[in-house]
Amino acid sequence: MTMPNRSTPGIERNAAPYLHGTEYAALAAVLAAGAQPRFLDVDPTTLCVTGEHVRTALTPATRAVMPVLYGGRPVDLTALRAEFADRGIVVVEDAAHAFGSVTLDGTPVGATGNLTCFSLGPIKNLTCGQGGLIVPRDAEEAERARSLRGLGIVETSAIRAAATSYTVAAAGWREQMSALNAAIGRAQLSGFGVVAARRQQLWRAYRTALSTVKGVRVVDVDVDHAVPAEPHSPHRFEGRGMRSEAGRRAVGRVTSHRLRRRLIPATARSGAAHRSS
Repeated sequence: MTMPNRSTPGIERNAAPYLHGTEYAALAAVLAAGAQPRFLDVDPTTLCVTGEHVRTALTPATRAVMPVLYGGRPVDLTALRAEFADRGIVVVEDAAHAFGSVTLDGTPVGATGNLTCFSLGPIKNLTCGQGGLIVPRDAEEAERARSLRGLGIVETSAIRAAATSYTVAAAGWREQMSALNAAIGRAQLSGFGVVAARRQQLWRAYRTALSTVKGVRVVDVDVDHAVPAEPHSPHRFEGRGMRSEAGRRAVGRVTSHRLRRRLIPATARSGAAHRSS
């Protein structure tokens, strides 16, 4: 799909292709920026893009690439960094699933130099009850993000409390995280190591339990490096039985039955934002 950016003619952005786990959220961000998403292919074993997928999809109009770290699996685009820099292309990681995951060389997701976005929703690896987290690339980008989340106001809350006026530099939203949500997140963070290990343990248990289910395979999230997101959800499984709604429901029933015997809950969630014909 191609369409000129509403604010800058001729710009498009390559959005990650298979938005099964993130539903419409990643697309909404691209559209809100006035850009047009372009869907890419994915590796069928991981449901993530590869560097080669991205390289072949780049056009002169591309200004950003948004890989979805599906299931928590890191996406390595290191080989394309020089080309991105030469062409002025930004990588925006949709790491909603990937808090706590690390790359093959041990670098935590969010510390790779990319603009990274985490979800802190109720079923994510780290939760604040609701909300999200942006890891900016530099101080200027951080300041811009703070302004946007606070109605475009330049001054901090502390400065405004001691002043009688304030400056609005651009349009923004009221998206500040409440102190209550932040307190939940801080409490969760202190025990995150235990949570991460438990999620990896559950993922391995699912992989073992489903290994004998005909026509079903577990998506490879690289559990040795990833903290699997939502390991209780059958949409992390793929196979011939998942092609139809009836098939997905049947697999869900099998999954739930087998896993509940091991006291592991299972639920079904979300659908793809884009499907090929």
